Amino acid sequence: MLNHTEWNNFVKIIEQLWLPVNDNTFKENVLKLIKEIIPFNLAGFCYYKEFADYHEAVIENYIMVGDFCNEFMDEHKYMYDNIYGKYDYTKWLLGSKESVVCRESDIVSSQFRDKSKFYTLFLEPRNLIYCMDCYIINEAIPPHILFFYRDTVSGDFSDKELYMLNRLMPHIEGRLVLEAFHSNQQNETDSFSFFLKKTYQLTPKEIEIARLIKNGSNNQEISNILSIEISTVKKHITHILEKTHETDRLKLIKLFNLHE
Repeated sequence: MLNHTEWNNFVKIIEQLWLPVNDNTFKENVLKLIKEIIPFNLAGFCYYKEFADYHEAVIENYIMVGDFCNEFMDEHKYMYDNIYGKYDYTKWLLGSKESVVCRESDIVSSQFRDKSKFYTLFLEPRNLIYCMDCYIINEAIPPHILFFYRDTVSGDFSDKELYMLNRLMPHIEGRLVLEAFHSNQQNETDSFSFFLKKTYQLTPKEIEIARLIKNGSNNQEISNILSIEISTVKKHITHILEKTHETDRLKLIKLFNLHE
C-alpha cells in the first residue's frame, strides 16, 4: 500500500507521536503530522464527556487545525456544540465496542446525507463535503474523535489515506491511554500525600518513607532509594508511628492501604 519513501515518512510520524508534550499540544501535533500525509481542509481532535445516550454526548477540549481563520473555526465549534451537533449522523459510532476509522461515504448514503440537517445546514454551506473519522473507544479513557474534512475540489479520502489513518490509530490510542495512566498515578500520589500531610502532619520526607513502606520496602531498601543512613530511616519511621498513633510497621501498612 505504501512505497519505501512513504513508509519511512510514516514511521517518522509515529515516532513523533510519542514526544513528551502536554495534552493540547499533543492533539494539535497529531493533526499537523497527519496533514503531512493526508491533506485536509479542516480537522479536529476532541473527546466526549460521560453520557448515557450518544445523542446527548457533549464535546470537550476541542482542538482544530485547518486552512481557515480562527474566527471560522471558533464559529464552527460554537455551531456544532449549540445547534447542529445533535444532528450529527456519525455519533452512533460512540456506541462501538472498539476504536474505528471510517470514511463517511462508506457508512452514510448520499441520499440520506443530502436530506440531513447536519449536512445541508451545517457542512455544505461551509464546503465541508467529504469526511473521514477516527473514533477512539477504550474503557481507560473518554471516547475521543478525530475528524477530517475536505472541500469539493479536494475530493473524497482515498483507500490509501484510510489505510494510513487505520495504522496510526493504535499509536494515538496508546498515547492517550498512557497519559491517562500517568495522570491517574499522579492523582493517586497527590491524594496519598495530601491524606498524610493533612491528617497526620507528616513532613515531605516522612511522606516519601511512608509511600515506600506502603509499597513493601524494608529499611535497607529505603536507605538505598533515598540515599540516607539506616539510622535516619529508623528515626523517621519512629516519628511516623508517633504521628499516626500506630505501634508497628504492619499496622502502618494497613493504615496506608485503607487510603486506596
